[in-house]
Amino acid sequence: MKTAAAKTLFVIVLVVLLVLLAASAFVWWRTSHGQGGVDAQQKAAAELKTLRAGIESSGVSGFQKENLESDVDEQLDALNRTAVDKAEADESRRPTDLHGLTDEITRSSKTVYDLASTDGLSSDEAATLVSIAVNQWGTVQLFNGSLSEVSDASSTASAQLKDMTGLGQNQALDAKGMCPAMSDDAKDKASAGSASGDSKRGSSKDSKELSDILTGLYSSSWAESYFQAREDVDGTAEDTAKRLDVAASVHSSQLQQLRAGLDQACESVPQPHAAYDLPDDTKDPGKVMTGQADHLAHESMALIRTQDPGKSGVHGTKSWTAWGARSLALNTVVSSQVSGDIPALPGIS
Repeated sequence: MKTAAAKTLFVIVLVVLLVLLAASAFVWWRTSHGQGGVDAQQKAAAELKTLRAGIESSGVSGFQKENLESDVDEQLDALNRTAVDKAEADESRRPTDLHGLTDEITRSSKTVYDLASTDGLSSDEAATLVSIAVNQWGTVQLFNGSLSEVSDASSTASAQLKDMTGLGQNQALDAKGMCPAMSDDAKDKASAGSASGDSKRGSSKDSKELSDILTGLYSSSWAESYFQAREDVDGTAEDTAKRLDVAASVHSSQLQQLRAGLDQACESVPQPHAAYDLPDDTKDPGKVMTGQADHLAHESMALIRTQDPGKSGVHGTKSWTAWGARSLALNTVVSSQVSGDIPALPGIS
């Protein structure tokens, strides 16, 4: 009797110990896994605090200084509070002029973008770091007066964007893992036409975000070609015509790269005819161009948010973050050609 009771007690104690051990292991895993995300944000915050001090030492003043400081403050507010409180500026990095400051911002953009690939970040946290990096890249182009050069694959602006994201303007996109989401009609037709439709797609998943970007690119490209064709008739201002040229070149290149890089297993790609339209409330090319670029920037951010942190590259499933970041950067700049302002958190704010 005593032996049976002792055995029962032993089993109960053993089970309790195993449960406690499993719980402790889970807590340790969650803590260590999440800590990587906090550490990444702390490093990003240190970069931002270093830039904050660099703005002061560079001698930048007036409107430029106010905008830069406001952007950095908004970006710090978007990061983990504990990470921000622990972050410290690098006292050794103190630019003494605007050129030195833009060099620092360029270096910081690459660092922050790389941090977005850290394991332990949530998708939203990683997307925020990508957004900050895009702001920094765009700010440099604004200060250098090179917003109009982003459509030129040989320009410094394009080289810096490629260095940051790893993906160039004319570089072949080898994307895997996602296909544009089918409309209900397309799904019905695919089901009726082939019972093996799903097997052809393999592991690729439907992406509404990708479908929205493709439709947006078609719409933008058509609107830009429409306004370009009517420049003489409408008496389009020279500066607006130049901006249209930049936007048209950017979107044409994006569309070509994306369509060529889609997985061949994708059965449904949004067709151009669905996008041949202009907003009813305006025929002003500047407003239309800005609105469409803003829309594409936000859709690009939505695409980035669908990707798991730690997956950033130029091949296979890893390429979507890189392509999304390029799209976010390019469309932010296209929009900023008119406004003259780079949002603190492109695609978010």
